[in-house]
Amino acid sequence: YARHLMPQIGQLHSDVWYCTAFGGHGLNTTAIGGKVIAEAILQESDRYELFKPFGLVWAGGLGGLSAAQLTYWKLQAQDWWREQSSA
Repeated sequence: YARHLMPQIGQLHSDVWYCTAFGGHGLNTTAIGGKVIAEAILQESDRYELFKPFGLVWAGGLGGLSAAQLTYWKLQAQDWWREQSSA
């Protein structure tokens, strides 16, 4: 989880890439993140640069992780409530 609620995708060093912080929504989105990194390694695309403004941020230890989890539970509850209200 990241404070800005965006995935963290980028290059740390010349041979080290990262693709993390998908906030529990990693099944399909991490595959896309992997594709973005593969394209960058093969120099086919620089789409990973779109994630630079968000940066690689520290989640803040146990307190930060707890706050992130509570945020996602809140969003899930809001989704559930909307689904129930529209049914």
